Amino acid sequence: MNKNKKVIISIISIIAICCLLVFFLFKPRDKVSYDIEKWKNLENKYSFLPSVDELGKYTDLNFKFFHKDMLMFESDAYVLKVTYGDEVFDRQKDYINNNYVMQEKVYENRTEREASFTLDGFYFRMLSQNEYKLYYPQTIAFIGVSEESNEIAYVFYHDVDLDYIGSSFPDFLIEDCGWE
Repeated sequence: MNKNKKVIISIISIIAICCLLVFFLFKPRDKVSYDIEKWKNLENKYSFLPSVDELGKYTDLNFKFFHKDMLMFESDAYVLKVTYGDEVFDRQKDYINNNYVMQEKVYENRTEREASFTLDGFYFRMLSQNEYKLYYPQTIAFIGVSEESNEIAYVFYHDVDLDYIGSSFPDFLIEDCGWE
């Protein structure tokens, strides 16, 4: 083999190794946990989020922590779904309506967006950015209510590097918050 072929093979090998390295470094890595302790840690930091003890008498409780990691860009999402019997559900729904301040609209790239939406039978509303000292879009909290299934969902999202949400809120909950 002549010297030119060896140099070309070496260059191609180096490029291939660099491409693989870049792929593995920038490939998103997702981590999922169902440990309710992660919600308890979050509720201690953000007092407006209900503690598990404050949820009332529920019939089912589902929690999911969804961490996305892409090298130095990271996000954390917390989804807590609580199912109630009819009477307790009505009380919890009234409590939410009477005790939480909701955001009506948000602005993104000079465009106004409604801060409420429906997904899987849940009617979601965003918590007030000013009232709860949240910063859209880096830190967001939603509460969703499903009349169909007597469920209330609490969704909290945090990503310090996020500049805008390019998708609809339902798509954002599915893709970035791990909604199932």
